[in-house]
Amino acid sequence: VYRFYQSLLKLRRDNAEFIDGDLEVISGPEDDFFAFVRSSSERKWVVVCNFEKEQTVSLPFICRKPVLANLGREQAEGQYKPYECMIAEVKE
Repeated sequence: VYRFYQSLLKLRRDNAEFIDGDLEVISGPEDDFFAFVRSSSERKWVVVCNFEKEQTVSLPFICRKPVLANLGREQAEGQYKPYECMIAEVKE
């Protein structure tokens, strides 16, 4: 957990989108997960946090391989385990 948070803070420090970028929530109130996009004119990042049961998450765009994931996820979409989260850059 400690190393994960170190990586999370480094990602935030190195990418201005997480501090000053636009925020767009892409999950709905009926979803059992929370997903949002932080973006600037240069980059777009997606963050998915699954809080409940195991479920499939589909995103409205294609993403690169996650740069940070607490359970070693290799792709942004797919089956998420409870309490799994990931951050990936959106392909433009």
